[in-house]
Amino acid sequence: MANKSSDVCPHLAFSAWQPRYSQETASNNLVAVICVNITSAVICMVLNALVVIMVVTKQQLRTMYNILLACLAVTDFLVGLLVQPLSVAADFKRIFGLGPFCMFDTVLGMVGIGVCLASVGYLMLISVERYISIKFPLRYDDIVTEKRLLACVVMVWLVSAVGIIAMILLASINTESYLYSILLVAYALMFLVVIVVYIVTIAFSHTAVFLEAKKQKRRLQTEQLPDEEAKRLKKNHKAAKTLTIILTALFFSYLPVTVLFGSATFSDDLVEPHVLYILFAWCYTSVCVCSIFNPLIYCWRMKKLRGALFDILHLRRAQISTGME
Repeated sequence: MANKSSDVCPHLAFSAWQPRYSQETASNNLVAVICVNITSAVICMVLNALVVIMVVTKQQLRTMYNILLACLAVTDFLVGLLVQPLSVAADFKRIFGLGPFCMFDTVLGMVGIGVCLASVGYLMLISVERYISIKFPLRYDDIVTEKRLLACVVMVWLVSAVGIIAMILLASINTESYLYSILLVAYALMFLVVIVVYIVTIAFSHTAVFLEAKKQKRRLQTEQLPDEEAKRLKKNHKAAKTLTIILTALFFSYLPVTVLFGSATFSDDLVEPHVLYILFAWCYTSVCVCSIFNPLIYCWRMKKLRGALFDILHLRRAQISTGME
């Protein structure tokens, strides 16, 4: 992997394109990947921009939970604005053999890792916020303050920035040097620790939220609760279910690329290199396309957000006149 050719990116391992992959099958698949990315990038930017606009402009939507959803929408918007266009540009170069490819692969990897870390980080914050909301409802306002929320948002972006800087250093150092080996190990450990912390926190928080939501649902069915208390429990249960849907969509979108990456890491001769690259291109695209689903889930599950969307798109009057909802 120490090849210093301008067309090979050792720091990107198996996923880097090489000129020898240029075959009819690869070109046809890259054309299909380009079409999917161009279409989904436009939809992704529009839908996520609408979510951010709604939360920013509508006072009644500016809750801590919705602000975190808007932050997640910003990372999804960046997927359509940066990650997918860079991917399309790189694939065009590959189809027409314009090389060198390493620069595009490196930049794409940097942006992709930065956005990925930010997305998972915000999902962690959303999970923790829901855990506090459902577990400590009376202390929620004291625990979840604007200053703490801002600090957490900045922390997530700083972690992403560190990941990008580490990859820049790897790309700029001679791959045969001792320093490169040290940085590669340090980068891998840092990335692994961050992802494990994020995922463990999400798993713990969401499991606790899910179990508490089930318990509260039983209370609603068996006890005669005050209207305000019943309304709060129903709201918590619906928010927990919404988070479950978001996490499920994320899990299935990341599953193919995770399985492929793990398989390729432990078995270099799993499939032919050019086939492996094609599979990776489709798996990477599936992760990007997932950014479309989140805003659709928000609007499907949250009536106020859906109503704000109708207002922004001037559909409220048409909706009422046709007897919808």
